[in-house]
Amino acid sequence: MKSETYIRLKAALIHLIASVVVASSCAILILYFWFPGQYSEIAGGNHLLFLIISVDVVLGPLLTFVAFNISKPRTELIRDLFIICMLQVSGLVYGVHTVYLARPVALVFEQSRFRVVSFIQVDQSEPQDAASEIPYLSLSGPVLLSVRDFKDDREKSAAVEKGLAGADVGVQPKFWQPYLKADMQLRKVARPYDVLIKKYPSDTKVRELPGLLGHDSKQLIFIPVITRTGDWVVVLSASTLLPMAFVPKDGFFDLAAKS
Repeated sequence: MKSETYIRLKAALIHLIASVVVASSCAILILYFWFPGQYSEIAGGNHLLFLIISVDVVLGPLLTFVAFNISKPRTELIRDLFIICMLQVSGLVYGVHTVYLARPVALVFEQSRFRVVSFIQVDQSEPQDAASEIPYLSLSGPVLLSVRDFKDDREKSAAVEKGLAGADVGVQPKFWQPYLKADMQLRKVARPYDVLIKKYPSDTKVRELPGLLGHDSKQLIFIPVITRTGDWVVVLSASTLLPMAFVPKDGFFDLAAKS
């Protein structure tokens, strides 16, 4: 006769396999659609996914191992397993919803820097013009945007007031415009990638990045990025101005001495 521990382990293993399948589906959704590429690190997707997996893959099967007892009446055992599943599903739904709110929806150029804007940061009190062709609150990774100039002093004053309250122009959809409309300003504030290499000469990743991208360092430029996870810069093609990679470095150094 099989031991009770063996039966509990078998039940927990079955639960673990089912949990891994569900967690894998969530990981695909999060890492390939909501936080594609380096955004999983820049916007904290990896951390949030780890929390979800911790609950879904670890806690659920562990509770099943503790609760599964063949000596219990069948109705009581079914009830216990049902409660465990409901707790696990509730935790998973809450976790996925949290990730949904934290997902990056835009990478916005704000005159001198970029900002990674998450869904929850977007100021929806004054949404963008309904006639705008700009995709709104993307479900498949951040949209590349820039912010337009203020129409008048009144609008500028209102924007500054909101900025002091924590809602910078980059999170206000009414200021969003197609990315390349700011091409002249982008070229004005961007600095050659060689400047970043000189700033961090001992960083192998910084030195090797141009080769990994298939470019000479002189074909690349960089601009600082505001994120929730620390200091980053976005590396752009000097010809197309399109982002090519992100580097976890402070890009606000020596701003007065652009070279």
